[in-house]
Amino acid sequence: MLGFQCPIHVPNVDINSNFASSDVKHLYTCSWLPICREMDVPDRKVYNIDLIDSSICVVRLTDGSYSVFNDRCPHRGAKLSGGTFDDKNCIQCPYHGMKFDCKTSRVTEFLETDDVKNVKGSMTTYKNRVYDNLVWAYMGDPELEPKFHADELKIVSNGDTLDFVSNYGHCDIECGLFDVEENLLDNIHISYVHSFGNRMNPNPIDTIKYPNDRGNHFFYKFGDKSFANLMDVSGELLSVYNSFREPCSAMSRVSFGESLVKTVRVHLLPLGEHKTRVFWGIHRNFLTAYVLDQVFEYFMLQTLTEDKAILENLYNPGVPVKQILTEHDWLIVQYRKRMAAHMGTK
Repeated sequence: MLGFQCPIHVPNVDINSNFASSDVKHLYTCSWLPICREMDVPDRKVYNIDLIDSSICVVRLTDGSYSVFNDRCPHRGAKLSGGTFDDKNCIQCPYHGMKFDCKTSRVTEFLETDDVKNVKGSMTTYKNRVYDNLVWAYMGDPELEPKFHADELKIVSNGDTLDFVSNYGHCDIECGLFDVEENLLDNIHISYVHSFGNRMNPNPIDTIKYPNDRGNHFFYKFGDKSFANLMDVSGELLSVYNSFREPCSAMSRVSFGESLVKTVRVHLLPLGEHKTRVFWGIHRNFLTAYVLDQVFEYFMLQTLTEDKAILENLYNPGVPVKQILTEHDWLIVQYRKRMAAHMGTK
């Protein structure tokens, strides 16, 4: 017996079914989204990524800032990513040579005319910012720009990260963003699915809910393969704080021993209705030697592989159905409520 409690329906919840995968398109125009890692943007070249029904470009400007713009040339629809990006921060279309300033988006040169002032129009650029080693973009109506929430997910509650080391990576999962995000917020799966957990006793010992912080704090007995056990930490409980920021960010902060902390922070980008890019960062204040980064990366990739084995084999993924929700799904319900409001569907 695994000790699961009998399923109960969460009371007074309207959002008791999953989102449709097609709803993910709406995120492109109502959300700040992570586009790429800073390290993925080459000097004096264009980084290009295909999204649903569009393609986005990112370039690094001479002052170290970034420009994010639509790949479509407004002249005749050619791909700007196939052109050249020069040392004056201009991108030149490969079709007719029209050149655009990536800072102002305006036309600076056109082979068909010497008087570029008479050339009306500009390329489509998007507001961008850098956070967590990622370039983010907002591609919606400037007057409806939402607050940027992802930076509220702290590695430690007091914000003191001087003793922490970090390493980063990403992978793609053939599953819709909503299902991937909810998987990150699933308390039971942490201890039941993952090899570092405790499948023989996965239920949390205690759970504390923090609605205003979109988080919960729970404890469970660590298993034989957990870092706590391998490090021979005194006691038998792991403290886990899970939190999210809509639409696409989540964090899991694991504490054990007197002051050992490992925080995994994740940001998601929808590449398609059934494909999601997972940008992850691991932050720890123990075993901080550089040579051990590969060990933590290995375990992170193992964790993602275990998640993919479930998520890429869901039954009818992205098709809204009523679901049996238990008390352990409380954080998922909070995410659905917040997302309904975020996308204007509440």
